[in-house]
Amino acid sequence: MRGIEPAWQNAERYLFAAPDIDVNHDQGAVEHAEILAACSEHDSKRAARAIREHILGARDRIATQLQESQIFVKAR
Repeated sequence: MRGIEPAWQNAERYLFAAPDIDVNHDQGAVEHAEILAACSEHDSKRAARAIREHILGARDRIATQLQESQIFVKAR
């Protein structure tokens, strides 16, 4: 939790900066369920893999949506 909480707090500023972004919540729910299942089964390797995939997947989905929304203009 000590590692996840600061990352979440930092991510929130970007999510609220672009309120029209439609993050795929269904995919997040599936990923959260996989993380919880791995933790419940005390499978640390599976949990670590699931957390990594979740964070990187969320990063990629948000980056794609930010690019598509044209909220930010690329510097010339």
